[in-house]
Amino acid sequence: MNRLIGILLLIAAPAAAEELQYDNDNGRYRMSNLVAGNAEAMRLTPLHPATVESVRIKLYKGGEVEVHIWKDIGAHEPELGEDLIPPMTLQAPVNEWLEITLPEPIEVCAECHFHVGHVLLADDGPTLLLDTSEDTVSRARAYIYSEDLGMMLWAPISNGETFPHYLVRATVTYHDQITEKRFTDVSEETGYGSPGNVVAVDYDQDGDVDVLQSSRLLRNDDGVFTDVSEEAGIAGYTGAKGGVFADYDRDGDLDLFLMVNSCCDEQEAQGIHDHLLRNDDGVFTDVTDTAGTYDYWPNESASWGDYNGDGYPDLILGGYIRSGTTADPTGITLFRNNTDGTFSDFTTASRVDFVPAKTFRTLPWADYDQDGRLDLYVGNYKLNINYMFHNLGGYFEEVGEATGTEGVLQSDCYGHTIGAEWGDIDNDGDLDLVVMNFAHPWGLAFSDLPKIYLNPLGTGSNEFVDVWPESGMLYAETAFEPALGDFDNDGDLDVFQTNTYAGRESYFFQSRLVDDGQLRFSEISYSSGARVYRGQGVVWADFDNDGDLDLFSRGLFRNDGPVGNWLKVRLVGGDGQDTFGIGATVTVEAGDLKVTRLVSAGHGEGSQKPFELHFGLGANEVYDGITVNWLGGYMDRHPCGRANQRLVLTQGEILAPDCQEDEPDGGVVDGGMDAGDAVGDPGGNTGGGGCGCGGSGRTSWPVLALLIAGTMIGRGGRWRW
Repeated sequence: MNRLIGILLLIAAPAAAEELQYDNDNGRYRMSNLVAGNAEAMRLTPLHPATVESVRIKLYKGGEVEVHIWKDIGAHEPELGEDLIPPMTLQAPVNEWLEITLPEPIEVCAECHFHVGHVLLADDGPTLLLDTSEDTVSRARAYIYSEDLGMMLWAPISNGETFPHYLVRATVTYHDQITEKRFTDVSEETGYGSPGNVVAVDYDQDGDVDVLQSSRLLRNDDGVFTDVSEEAGIAGYTGAKGGVFADYDRDGDLDLFLMVNSCCDEQEAQGIHDHLLRNDDGVFTDVTDTAGTYDYWPNESASWGDYNGDGYPDLILGGYIRSGTTADPTGITLFRNNTDGTFSDFTTASRVDFVPAKTFRTLPWADYDQDGRLDLYVGNYKLNINYMFHNLGGYFEEVGEATGTEGVLQSDCYGHTIGAEWGDIDNDGDLDLVVMNFAHPWGLAFSDLPKIYLNPLGTGSNEFVDVWPESGMLYAETAFEPALGDFDNDGDLDVFQTNTYAGRESYFFQSRLVDDGQLRFSEISYSSGARVYRGQGVVWADFDNDGDLDLFSRGLFRNDGPVGNWLKVRLVGGDGQDTFGIGATVTVEAGDLKVTRLVSAGHGEGSQKPFELHFGLGANEVYDGITVNWLGGYMDRHPCGRANQRLVLTQGEILAPDCQEDEPDGGVVDGGMDAGDAVGDPGGNTGGGGCGCGGSGRTSWPVLALLIAGTMIGRGGRWRW
């Protein structure tokens, strides 16, 4: 089976010609004062794989024109010289359509753009007519000189907030149409809507994933979302734009830090700022003034992480810019949890004040060097340098240059970093880093591109290696945020990349690692059915609890594909650990697979994925073992068990084996386990046969674990499934 299509139905529909038209046929305007060497272009987008057979354009006056069909480069505009066919010099009629049959057909992939236009051969030569449309999607561009930037570039044609279109059309024939796809848009029927940023956590701990959109809290009731903002006490916060959840007071439920669009003196005078909301049995109480967790900076990013190892999550905030210009940036604030319900500003004491005022948009935590302490990656916008903070035990050293993660310096600039997420993308047991950089095509000489930083752990080097250029991922001008998740349950991490700006689709990259043994990706947006436009926040989560990951972004896309074997794991930390296991990693081994996942609490601009980790196990119906690496260097080793279940692993006790397999004599694997077995007695075998459970020579530390089977009641009866 071809995994690029997956289990999708390919319909060989009869070929039929169709015209791509965006204009309203009312050509009333034109660009004036264009000179030789200027150009005009219109972006066209077929909905399915297509053959382009002819194009037609209407110009203001007749004369000689040089017609081009440019390929898409991942931006709103083409690049001169990147032609799909050789340019055509033709004689254009006055205010009439110029019909152009292509000398050879052009094949275009589904929803892949192409650009039709012309380059002026003389000053005040023929120019394309513009219509009176007031569209919200920009498609028309003019290649002109920018006085502000001192360079030639493609400028959008606009009426301020709306956009007219050139009178440019194309005739295409669709083929190889896919009509039944793996993902179904269920945004409307589930009550999900179309948010910007996305948080998907089980705030009420009833076993399904709820959603936070700005200050709109949606409770998941058997796959349908109910707005409970009012009754939960989080409605009415002016300027709220999402937040991040964690159990800051260690009482077993998830509290919320709510980010608010606060900035500057005016908001401070009105008392508008971020809020810390304590969860009291599903109703949130504002404890901001007592806790002391706010500033008056316009924070775009926030995340929780226990950086000092006391078991209480600390909070870091990243400010953007105060006045809308780079001349007035803000900074980072690190609030240390005092363990008594209050927080203190430890920005200076922890040495993250090394960072000068910048524009911070992502702050993901991870123990990248596996020393038991949480490290911090800081992503910067506005062509600023990025930072990597290595945790030395409650304070940090900045190692961005030493680790190769600060970005690439070009013309005294770095990149526009927005989103970043940690994950073991090459299945080697350590955490790699995927970074999205917004990069205008006219600024590539001084703008960084996206990154896939592979962790060098175990190689003898400290420097991460960027493999994005050879990964098969595509350039997008407006790359915003990545989401890492195994949507097809084959054991490797796929990547959904949101691209913002109206009219630009996001990218869906399927990993080929398990199939091909190489870290390569294939773009499958069209075949999958998960099409997101003007994307921002994005997370993977199983909202309907059917064992596969659904996509939460600007729309909710239900995964209806065939489900491989899977496992879900939720951690409960004991003394000295975060109660939800923030910062810990879990590794599941099953056959040839070794799959590692990280528990995190915030990445990108107010995005957060569930605390319950999802593992695709491919064809494996049992797993061979689970390793939990807690912060502080503590490790739990659990023996084998069956796939397709949900586990809660609580620090302090080991799971009993649960991997019975039929023997030729009808026997089954012994599932019993005593205290001696739990520490991996080198003289015994905890598994007894079948799959290799527990095994001699395996080291294990005492832990507490709970296996969910139907109904489970955890701390204080809060986990009830």
